[in-house]
Amino acid sequence: MKKSIIKSTALIMVFTLLSKVLGFVKSMIQASYFGANEVTDAFNIANGFSTNILYLIATANSVSFVPVYTKYRLDDKQDEKQMASRTVTFLYLAGECIAIVIFIFATPLMKVPAPSYNGEQLANTVLFFRVLLLGFCFSIGTNIFQQLLNSEKAYGYSAVSSLVNSVVVIICIVMLHRYIGIWSLIVAIIISMMAQNIVVAYRGRKYAKFTFRYGIWDDSIKLLLIQSAPIFFSQGTIEINEIVDKALLASAEAGAVTAVAYAGVLNGFVTQLLSISFSTVLFTEISELAVGNEVKEIRKLLNETLKIIVVISIPIMIFVFRQANEIVTIVYGRGSFGQEAISMTAKELAIYILCLMPLVLKAIIVKAYYSFNDTKNPMKISIAGVIVNIGVSVALSHKLGMIGVVIGTIIAEWVCYISMYLHFNYK
Repeated sequence: MKKSIIKSTALIMVFTLLSKVLGFVKSMIQASYFGANEVTDAFNIANGFSTNILYLIATANSVSFVPVYTKYRLDDKQDEKQMASRTVTFLYLAGECIAIVIFIFATPLMKVPAPSYNGEQLANTVLFFRVLLLGFCFSIGTNIFQQLLNSEKAYGYSAVSSLVNSVVVIICIVMLHRYIGIWSLIVAIIISMMAQNIVVAYRGRKYAKFTFRYGIWDDSIKLLLIQSAPIFFSQGTIEINEIVDKALLASAEAGAVTAVAYAGVLNGFVTQLLSISFSTVLFTEISELAVGNEVKEIRKLLNETLKIIVVISIPIMIFVFRQANEIVTIVYGRGSFGQEAISMTAKELAIYILCLMPLVLKAIIVKAYYSFNDTKNPMKISIAGVIVNIGVSVALSHKLGMIGVVIGTIIAEWVCYISMYLHFNYK
């Protein structure tokens, strides 16, 4: 593996680690002030659903953007700044239009992740959801600028924007929770979305900007949308799966949604630390190799990366599985987060951590597909994985409750990764 790749990966890992540490502090403060109850469940469902929609749209467009932009950048006859500016402008406007439509249909939409909610609980969830939509276009803009900077190998700024997110949220919660309670979280998230957007847009102004000077439509935008479609549907099936999981959890017991959310934060700390660090650099490097059709080099780089991830993941999984209760106690065990919430979250974490390896490995192999502009095969495999997940989760949730839902996720993630790896290497 090239030294430049190792250095870039290490840099992103350091920034991501700092970001995740602050994310932990944010979660600790949130758990201490608000605990795990029906109100936090409403917030987590609303925030999770809005995040899922954002992730669905932003990922589809930004991931397909990198190979297209890389091709423009390596072609001296193409003007990549104009292409990038058109893309940024189009996505900002499209994001605002989508947010308006979602706002109008918020109530029926929220019945999807929370079918058992009604009355005041449903009204609170819908209200939280609608207010969070104020940051929609900023988040989409942040995502595309992050991918643009990664394509230019300015890797650190994506992680820096995450640091900004955590710092803003922590400050808002500490300053405002006494006065507006759970609403301090809502306000914090919106302000952090705006702050992140300002940071990456300012750094990326050299490569693109919001402007109508170059128009908002051309063949590159059309190509971007065509290649985004399979990614959109692929991510859509994953989000549907998460919605089903949350619906099953909401029907299980009070606090179950929040317990799994907190366990997900802990699991996501390690998962994203590894997946973001490796996949960010690897995506840019493989995209450049794919332009030259250097298949052997791509497979060599990919297999080296996968081996490293396996070696790192195994001891982490064993440690977290054995020490889940202690970890949850240290991170969340204070204030309103009592022993019952600790026990519930620790059980979820001990099972959830078994997702670490397949999640990181899949994040890497998916980027290899996208580098070749192959977005259809990952979509097909993801749909199959979602079917497995929903089937197993529904079957096991009746007997094992919320633990059964997590087990369904683990099985599905392994099925997806193994299928993708075998198909990529033998196609």
